[in-house]
Amino acid sequence: MTGLRFENEKGAGAAGGLGWALMTFAGGKMLSGIDFMLDVTHFDALISDVDFIFTGEGKIDFQSVSGKVISGIGRRARAAGKTVIAVGGCVEPDAVAALKQTGVTAVESACTAPCDLNEAMKHAPERLRQAAARAAEMIKIGILTKKEEEKNEYNDT
Repeated sequence: MTGLRFENEKGAGAAGGLGWALMTFAGGKMLSGIDFMLDVTHFDALISDVDFIFTGEGKIDFQSVSGKVISGIGRRARAAGKTVIAVGGCVEPDAVAALKQTGVTAVESACTAPCDLNEAMKHAPERLRQAAARAAEMIKIGILTKKEEEKNEYNDT
């Protein structure tokens, strides 16, 4: 029909009928959703003067590594030499190592004990505050440790 072949392109598979149609008939191109949003919001410029980036989602799992917001932020932050802390309502432990490969420095769970979804949602604001406080404590310990190491290096010379 058009002579164009996009069936092997990302986003043009069985669930990507619209993507295929737009590429074939309208000259469309596939883009990563998170990369597009980070570009549109000038994310790289926004993080240029920060030391830490907090991000998160309801459930951190292997899907988090596959192009979702956390992994996109991790990639961009790693390229800029920034520290990323991800907070999840629920964290699958097996996904943490893979997520760290994307540039996420640390992962903190809002739920520290087993609970059902209704219980987690009922107390979500308080649990998120507690998770943020634990992450801030990790940052504080790291900063104090670094200052102590620098002080010792100075005194040793």
